[in-house]
Amino acid sequence: MHKVIVKNVVLKWDNTRKEGIYGGYSIQIEFNGDRYEELFQLGRAKLHNGKWVMNLRSQKPIKVLDCKLEKLTNEIRIGNGSVGNIMLAVPDEPIYFKDQKIRKGIPIIIQVIEYVDYFTGDF
Repeated sequence: MHKVIVKNVVLKWDNTRKEGIYGGYSIQIEFNGDRYEELFQLGRAKLHNGKWVMNLRSQKPIKVLDCKLEKLTNEIRIGNGSVGNIMLAVPDEPIYFKDQKIRKGIPIIIQVIEYVDYFTGDF
């Protein structure tokens, strides 16, 4: 395994420190098509509403830091549209997905650069 840092991606669907309904911990990242080649090697991406999205999963809680590298408490959830950097553990050997080599990245640390409040109220 080696580590890769992905910078300046939009963060969505925060289940980094609270187990999701399907088990495990996760975060979704969103990015423009000009970053597709860079990020495709780290997992499976899908086109959704004109943007590329990728779900990153871990079996352990994911450490979340603010822009000053201080740990965010578990009560503070990342709101959709926040921007951040992610450190991923990436296997040295690729797997094959639809006849293409990929290395499924596992999120270890997220640094939130631009924080958006997590909203749970009615629309």
